[in-house]
Amino acid sequence: MKYERARFKFNSSKARDRLKLEPLFDPYNGRMILKGERWDAEHVFPLYMAWELKYSASIQAARNLSETKLILKEMRSMANDPLHIIATSASSNRQRGSKYLYEWIPFNLAYLPDRNAIISMIAEKYQIKLSDKQIKAMEVVNDRIQNKYKHGIIINKARAWLIDNGFRFGMLPF
Repeated sequence: MKYERARFKFNSSKARDRLKLEPLFDPYNGRMILKGERWDAEHVFPLYMAWELKYSASIQAARNLSETKLILKEMRSMANDPLHIIATSASSNRQRGSKYLYEWIPFNLAYLPDRNAIISMIAEKYQIKLSDKQIKAMEVVNDRIQNKYKHGIIINKARAWLIDNGFRFGMLPF
Protein backbone atom coordinates (compact mmCIF):
# COMPACT_ATOMS: atom_id res chain seq x y z
CA MET A 1 0.00 0.00 0.00
CA LYS A 2 1.35 3.41 -1.02
CA TYR A 3 1.87 6.35 1.36
CA GLU A 4 -0.88 8.96 1.19
CA ARG A 5 -0.66 11.90 3.57
CA ALA A 6 -4.46 12.28 3.54
CA ARG A 7 -4.79 8.99 5.48
CA PHE A 8 -3.29 10.69 8.53
CA LYS A 9 -5.99 13.42 8.55
CA PHE A 10 -3.65 16.06 9.91
CA ASN A 11 -5.60 19.09 11.12
CA SER A 12 -3.21 21.81 9.98
CA SER A 13 -5.52 24.72 10.80
CA LYS A 14 -5.81 23.56 14.44
CA ALA A 15 -2.03 23.16 14.67
CA ARG A 16 -1.43 26.56 13.07
CA ASP A 17 -3.88 28.21 15.48
CA ARG A 18 -2.04 26.68 18.45
CA LEU A 19 1.37 27.67 17.10
CA LYS A 20 0.25 31.26 16.38
CA LEU A 21 -0.14 31.80 20.11
CA GLU A 22 3.59 31.36 20.60
CA PRO A 23 6.44 33.47 19.24
CA LEU A 24 7.38 31.60 16.08
CA PHE A 25 10.91 30.28 16.27
CA ASP A 26 12.16 28.13 13.38
CA PRO A 27 14.45 25.57 15.01
CA TYR A 28 15.66 24.36 11.60
CA ASN A 29 17.19 27.79 10.86
CA GLY A 30 17.78 28.91 14.44
CA ARG A 31 15.90 32.18 14.01
CA MET A 32 12.56 33.84 14.63
CA ILE A 33 9.97 33.73 11.85
CA LEU A 34 9.24 37.31 10.91
CA LYS A 35 5.75 38.76 10.72
CA GLY A 36 4.36 38.18 7.24
CA GLU A 37 6.85 35.41 6.43
CA ARG A 38 5.35 32.18 5.14
CA TRP A 39 5.56 29.33 7.63
CA ASP A 40 4.32 25.76 7.99
CA ALA A 41 3.25 23.48 10.80
CA GLU A 42 5.88 20.76 10.47
CA HIS A 43 6.00 17.22 11.86
CA VAL A 44 9.36 16.56 13.50
CA PHE A 45 8.69 12.83 13.07
CA PRO A 46 7.89 12.62 9.34
CA LEU A 47 4.48 11.09 8.59
CA TYR A 48 5.80 9.18 5.57
CA MET A 49 8.44 7.62 7.82
CA ALA A 50 5.76 6.52 10.30
CA TRP A 51 3.82 5.06 7.39
CA GLU A 52 6.81 3.09 6.10
CA LEU A 53 8.02 1.91 9.51
CA LYS A 54 4.68 0.90 10.99
CA TYR A 55 1.31 1.84 9.58
CA SER A 56 1.54 0.36 6.07
CA ALA A 57 2.29 -3.11 7.41
CA SER A 58 -0.25 -2.72 10.25
CA ILE A 59 -3.09 -1.93 7.85
CA GLN A 60 -2.16 -4.82 5.57
CA ALA A 61 -2.06 -7.18 8.56
CA ALA A 62 -5.41 -5.99 9.95
CA ARG A 63 -7.87 -8.87 10.07
CA ASN A 64 -11.09 -6.88 9.94
CA LEU A 65 -12.59 -3.42 9.56
CA SER A 66 -12.54 -2.63 13.28
CA GLU A 67 -8.77 -3.31 13.48
CA THR A 68 -8.24 -1.09 10.44
CA LYS A 69 -10.28 1.69 12.07
CA LEU A 70 -8.18 1.45 15.25
CA ILE A 71 -4.98 1.78 13.20
CA LEU A 72 -6.36 4.78 11.31
CA LYS A 73 -7.39 6.37 14.62
CA GLU A 74 -3.84 5.94 15.95
CA MET A 75 -2.43 7.43 12.74
CA ARG A 76 -4.63 10.52 13.18
CA SER A 77 -3.62 10.79 16.82
CA MET A 78 0.07 10.59 15.87
CA ALA A 79 -0.31 13.16 13.07
CA ASN A 80 -2.02 15.67 15.38
CA ASP A 81 0.15 15.12 18.46
CA PRO A 82 1.43 18.57 19.50
CA LEU A 83 4.59 16.96 20.91
CA HIS A 84 6.12 16.87 17.44
CA ILE A 85 4.48 19.74 15.56
CA ILE A 86 6.66 22.82 15.22
CA ALA A 87 6.62 26.04 13.23
CA THR A 88 9.18 26.26 10.43
CA SER A 89 9.66 28.67 7.59
CA ALA A 90 8.00 27.39 4.44
CA SER A 91 11.36 27.25 2.67
CA SER A 92 12.88 25.06 5.42
CA ASN A 93 9.96 22.69 5.21
CA ARG A 94 10.25 22.44 1.40
CA GLN A 95 14.00 21.76 1.63
CA ARG A 96 13.40 18.86 3.97
CA GLY A 97 10.69 17.34 1.79
CA SER A 98 10.32 13.58 2.13
CA LYS A 99 13.76 12.71 3.40
CA TYR A 100 14.81 10.35 6.15
CA LEU A 101 16.49 11.67 9.29
CA TYR A 102 19.99 10.89 8.08
CA GLU A 103 19.36 12.37 4.60
CA TRP A 104 18.68 15.97 5.68
CA ILE A 105 20.41 18.12 8.28
CA PRO A 106 18.95 21.51 9.25
CA PHE A 107 21.05 24.66 9.09
CA ASN A 108 20.80 25.01 12.88
CA LEU A 109 22.86 22.04 14.02
CA ALA A 110 22.19 22.90 17.66
CA TYR A 111 18.58 21.74 17.17
CA LEU A 112 19.51 18.17 16.23
CA PRO A 113 19.66 16.73 19.79
CA ASP A 114 16.20 18.22 20.48
CA ARG A 115 14.88 16.82 17.19
CA ASN A 116 16.29 13.41 17.97
CA ALA A 117 14.74 13.43 21.46
CA ILE A 118 11.31 14.28 20.01
CA ILE A 119 11.64 11.55 17.39
CA SER A 120 12.57 9.02 20.08
CA MET A 121 9.60 10.06 22.25
CA ILE A 122 7.14 9.78 19.36
CA ALA A 123 8.59 6.42 18.31
CA GLU A 124 8.20 5.12 21.86
CA LYS A 125 4.73 6.60 22.37
CA TYR A 126 3.33 5.08 19.16
CA GLN A 127 5.53 1.95 19.20
CA ILE A 128 7.27 2.75 15.92
CA LYS A 129 10.51 0.81 15.54
CA LEU A 130 13.30 2.94 14.15
CA SER A 131 15.91 1.25 11.96
CA ASP A 132 19.39 0.61 13.32
CA LYS A 133 20.75 3.12 10.78
CA GLN A 134 18.41 5.85 12.06
CA ILE A 135 19.26 5.16 15.70
CA LYS A 136 23.00 5.15 14.96
CA ALA A 137 22.72 8.43 13.00
CA MET A 138 20.90 10.08 15.92
CA GLU A 139 23.49 8.85 18.44
CA VAL A 140 26.44 10.06 16.36
CA VAL A 141 24.84 13.47 15.80
CA ASN A 142 23.99 13.88 19.49
CA ASP A 143 27.56 13.05 20.55
CA ARG A 144 29.13 15.43 18.03
CA ILE A 145 26.75 18.32 18.71
CA GLN A 146 26.92 18.04 22.50
CA ASN A 147 30.71 18.05 22.41
CA LYS A 148 30.70 21.23 20.29
CA TYR A 149 28.88 23.51 22.74
CA LYS A 150 30.39 24.80 25.96
CA HIS A 151 28.62 24.99 29.31
CA GLY A 152 25.32 23.69 27.90
CA ILE A 153 24.72 26.86 25.86
CA ILE A 154 23.29 26.19 22.45
CA ILE A 155 25.14 28.84 20.53
CA ASN A 156 22.95 29.08 17.40
CA LYS A 157 19.78 29.64 19.48
CA ALA A 158 21.52 32.23 21.67
CA ARG A 159 22.96 33.94 18.59
CA ALA A 160 19.53 34.02 16.89
CA TRP A 161 17.94 35.53 19.97
CA LEU A 162 20.62 38.22 20.27
CA ILE A 163 20.37 39.16 16.59
CA ASP A 164 16.57 39.28 16.74
CA ASN A 165 16.85 41.60 19.72
CA GLY A 166 19.07 44.20 18.06
CA PHE A 167 22.60 42.88 18.52
CA ARG A 168 24.85 42.72 15.48
CA PHE A 169 27.53 40.21 14.53
CA GLY A 170 30.39 42.48 15.61
CA MET A 171 28.87 42.70 19.09
CA LEU A 172 28.47 38.95 19.56
CA PRO A 173 30.98 37.14 21.77
CA PHE A 174 30.73 33.96 19.66
